Amino acid sequence: GFNEKGERFSHESMVPMIGVYPTGPYDPLKIPVIIIHGLWSNPLDVMPLANEIRGDPVIRERYQVCFYAYEAENPILQNAARFRKELGDWRKRVDPEDDDPAPRNVVLIGHSMGGLLAKFMIKDVGARLWRVHRGTTSFEEVDAAPDDKRRLENEYFPESLPDVKRVIFMATPHLGSERAGG
Repeated sequence: GFNEKGERFSHESMVPMIGVYPTGPYDPLKIPVIIIHGLWSNPLDVMPLANEIRGDPVIRERYQVCFYAYEAENPILQNAARFRKELGDWRKRVDPEDDDPAPRNVVLIGHSMGGLLAKFMIKDVGARLWRVHRGTTSFEEVDAAPDDKRRLENEYFPESLPDVKRVIFMATPHLGSERAGG
C-alpha cells in the first residue's frame, strides 16, 4: 500500500497506525465489522472490501466497518496479544459506559495472516500452544521478570473473547504456509 504522498508503506510508517479504526462515525446500534489485513499488506489493501460492505444498503443498515492495522512483521503471538489489547482499548473508547449493544457482537474478517489473528480471538488454546513452542518446561518454571512473565502469559494463554460473535476467514493458512519457513 501507499500513503497519501504516494510513498510505499514501510514497517516504520505503520507503527503509529496500530489500532482499530472506523470508516465512519461510531453508531452504538450497528454491529462492528473489523477487517484485518494480511501479511505484506495494510488497511488500504482491503479498502475495496470495505467499500463493498458499506455500499450495500441492507448491510449498511445493520453494520459499521472498521479496520485493524498492525505490524505484520512481528511474530504472530505478539500480534495476537496486541490485537486483543487494541480491541479492548477500542471498546473502552467507543463504549465507556459499557452499555452499547454493538460492541458485544463484533464480526471479524481476516485476510490471510489477519485470519490467524482473528482465530486467536475465538479459540481457547490453553497449555497446548505453550507445549508446542516450549516443550516440557512448564509456565510456572519460567524464571523471568514479572513484566516478561505477563507478556508470555498474554501471548501463550489467550482466552476467547465473548464479544466476537462471528469470524469470516479469507485465504487464511490455517495449517501454516510454506513461506513461514523462509
